[in-house]
Amino acid sequence: MTYHYGSTPMASPSRSTIVEEIRVRGSREVVPPSSIREIEDELQITITKGTPVIYGDLKNIPKDPIFLTSKTTFQMDCIVEEIPIPKINRVLGLNITPQDAINKEPALTYINRNGETVEYPSGFIRDVGATINLKILGDLGTKYNLIIKDITNTKWYNWNTKQFQHGYNSMQGVVDLVSKRLIIPTQSSETKYHIFFDNKKCEATDYSHGMPTEKNPWIVYQLMKATTTFKFDDNDDRFIPETTLSKAYNPSAVVNINSPDNQKIDFTISVLPKLRKIKLIDQDLKSLKVENRLFNYIPVGLDRTSILQTDLTASVNSSYSVGTITGTITVHKASLRDFDYIINPRNFFTIT
Repeated sequence: MTYHYGSTPMASPSRSTIVEEIRVRGSREVVPPSSIREIEDELQITITKGTPVIYGDLKNIPKDPIFLTSKTTFQMDCIVEEIPIPKINRVLGLNITPQDAINKEPALTYINRNGETVEYPSGFIRDVGATINLKILGDLGTKYNLIIKDITNTKWYNWNTKQFQHGYNSMQGVVDLVSKRLIIPTQSSETKYHIFFDNKKCEATDYSHGMPTEKNPWIVYQLMKATTTFKFDDNDDRFIPETTLSKAYNPSAVVNINSPDNQKIDFTISVLPKLRKIKLIDQDLKSLKVENRLFNYIPVGLDRTSILQTDLTASVNSSYSVGTITGTITVHKASLRDFDYIINPRNFFTIT
């Protein structure tokens, strides 16, 4: 038999009387149907067992009903993840436009004819100057200290006046993802600039790996127009170079079919004998065709002007006092810096 309790019953005199009557009755004695409704009302229960109901069924009913809360048991599968802690105070990147103006790695070097170590940068700006846009990337509001230094003239960039000046200057700002304008002025000689972050005044800032520092800065090279000079070698004690040919190009300018510089250059250079007479190495000829392999005397180092095409001849005057190479040439690619195209006179002339 099942008993269903309703709301908690209020104490009443009739309840104790009914409980006592159930106790003294015989366990197998049948409860009159007329008493069942009274028992249900007084004890606040519902008897669901079909008739007949005996008093033994009612003897175990507690005096004070116990109300039980039904429980539901279930199994839940889940993955517990740690709540990420937001990262702050990071400078993650430095975007620079135009990108080809910046050298993030040390430039290649070579030894020139004078025994000097010369840098050969992959990127540069011209003598006329440039406007460079810089955008600092990272956590918004992160403090940074950015320095632009003219290493050649020991000057620092003043972000207020937009000029390089003597005396320390820097930009102490916060990451806001807004581009900053760096104006490189016109220069009359080669100039080198360092770009780097200085953490001395922003010690809480965490600079990402690869960001420029004072010891490992990013570098801007400002190069002048490069003059290519064609001349005879002056190290031969039998010849004296007399005339030369020079032409200026933008550094590393590539001359192609659409370039305004794609023009044949009228070419004439001459050499004199120190003693006696100068003649062609083949004295049976009046002139000698100058082949590229003879003209292109291999220079020292990485930097050079390359020749696309030549139409040249070597000859001597009637008195055998002057040797000349004349005709036209077309340059393919100019050198980064001033470059001397040194030609060996022995390829064409002899002294007799």
